Amino acid sequence: MTPPSDTPRARRQTLIWRMACGRSAFACPVAVNAEIAGRGANGFPAPAKAAWRAALTVLRADAARRQRMGAAGRFRAGAGSGLQGRGPRVARPIAHVASGKAA
Repeated sequence: MTPPSDTPRARRQTLIWRMACGRSAFACPVAVNAEIAGRGANGFPAPAKAAWRAALTVLRADAARRQRMGAAGRFRAGAGSGLQGRGPRVARPIAHVASGKAA
């Protein structure tokens, strides 16, 4: 997948889309991408070509790691977005206001 445009937001969306598909991901050091990629847990930060090559070498040699990283990435992508991730964060302040405790 490629971003529709070369902006930080488009790059971040592409990273999250790739993770949501259960694929290991590589992150350019734009915005929060390196943090989202998780330093080897569900993706690799790859600020330069050498880092991309190293990550590809690791993943090519280890199918089990590719699968683990893909599963972790899918979980991470779902945890921060959509109703399951955002619902509780949106509901808390609404419940607080509805309870009459808001100032």
